[in-house]
Amino acid sequence: MTSIPAECPLTNTEVLALCKEFTSITNTDTDLAMMILQQNQWNLEHAVNAYLDLVIDKSKSSIKKLDDQYHSESTKMKRHFKLFSWNIDGLDEHALEIRTQGVIDIIKKLFYLSFKI
Repeated sequence: MTSIPAECPLTNTEVLALCKEFTSITNTDTDLAMMILQQNQWNLEHAVNAYLDLVIDKSKSSIKKLDDQYHSESTKMKRHFKLFSWNIDGLDEHALEIRTQGVIDIIKKLFYLSFKI
């Protein structure tokens, strides 16, 4: 655990109480609580706001990175992704095997052509 700075205007009990409250609000550890509280002149409200601002900024940055990565990947996928859809089961169960084989043959041809281009 981080030691309480000598220049701290609060008693050990007050510091520990603030740290405990900070950790219960932010779900962090006592060392981080003490560091952020000290940076914010032991003002709990300012310290919590500063911590949440850091978390929000980090989240925004992470979301932007994920969004950029998604758009980059989706752009690549647009060039290589094709969707085929057939209703091969239909109402006529007697021709199901023939229609299924027909779809397989078409997919094979399209797959072959897409890699040839």
